Amino acid sequence: MRSRRRSAGCGKQLKDEQRGRRPLLDSVRERDLNDEDDSIKARLATLRDQSRQLRTRKAQLEQPSAVPEPAALSKIRTRIRIRIRIRIRIRIRIRIRIREIFDHGNHIAKKALVEALIKES
Repeated sequence: MRSRRRSAGCGKQLKDEQRGRRPLLDSVRERDLNDEDDSIKARLATLRDQSRQLRTRKAQLEQPSAVPEPAALSKIRTRIRIRIRIRIRIRIRIRIRIREIFDHGNHIAKKALVEALIKES
């Protein structure tokens, strides 16, 4: 769905670029503009490059995306689960340490903890 939107956006940009280029090309064909004008040549070259890039990008977006193999998906899922477990364990350890400081720590440790918590938030 996103690729369709992107493809439509590229198509719109391509049409806009072509519209912007047509008056210049028409006037060049009719010899209204000086053929030796470097700024016009540079602008036309830029527009041609942009059109080429947009066509290439549109073609890339219209290609179906590759679906990962089940083994690769399983590996990704496992890594995500491991990272979540690690984060949960770290949070539990932090909570335990905070409780220990509040229950058994001296006033200096409690003050330092509160200051650190305020500084983080």
